[in-house]
Amino acid sequence: MLRAELRFTQVASGARIAWAASGHATPGSPPLVRVAHWMTHVEHDLTSVIWKPWLERLGRELRIIRYDERGCGLSSHDDVPIGIDASVEELEAVVDAAGHERVALLGTAGAAATAIAYCVRHP
Repeated sequence: MLRAELRFTQVASGARIAWAASGHATPGSPPLVRVAHWMTHVEHDLTSVIWKPWLERLGRELRIIRYDERGCGLSSHDDVPIGIDASVEELEAVVDAAGHERVALLGTAGAAATAIAYCVRHP
């Protein structure tokens, strides 16, 4: 059975951001952070026909960190407008909470812009 460590962090507004870590890192490899995209749910991923096989396969060699953007899944909502700055703030909060100096990012679809903006701010 696929398992994940579920945790929460906060952004400046006080909104709680749910994040989960799973998989087994190869020594020396950075964790893979899946940048949040619309309609994420870190608990549902564990049984999803789309994400479960992906998490199982990549989790054999990588530590995978996923999170729910504010207002989705297990993360709380706030009044901060949706936009690139809010999205980067969520990603920053999760990376900081996970405690890794270096990460690899996976930004698919709408999450690509957030991943790029994060990399520009944190080369």
